[in-house]
Amino acid sequence: MTSNPSIFYESLALLTHPHLKKQVRIEAHLKQLENLAGDDPENYRHQYFLVKAELARISGQFGEAIDLYDRAIAEAKKNRYIRESALANELAAEFFIDWKKSKIAALYLRP
Repeated sequence: MTSNPSIFYESLALLTHPHLKKQVRIEAHLKQLENLAGDDPENYRHQYFLVKAELARISGQFGEAIDLYDRAIAEAKKNRYIRESALANELAAEFFIDWKKSKIAALYLRP
C-alpha cells in the first residue's frame, strides 16, 4: 500500500479546527492510517494511535484519549520515531493542561 505522508499531519491539523466540518476527510485519513498500521505497524501504528487520541479528545472521550496518547508514545519510542514521540507527548501534555491537570502534563513534557 502506498502512503501519502501528509495524511498524518493533515489529520492532526484538521483536528485542531473541528469547526471546519472536515469530519469526512478526517475519517478517510484515519481509515488510511488504520490500513497502513495493519500492513506496516512499525511505521504507522503510532500515527494511527495519535490521530485517534486527538479525535477522542475533541469528542470528549477523555479516558480513551489518555490510553491512545500513551499507546502512540510507546509505539513511537519503540520504533525510534523521536520527533513523533515528542509530538505525541506535547499533545498529551496540552490535553492535560486543558483538563487543568498541570502536574500530569508536566510528566509528559519531561525529557
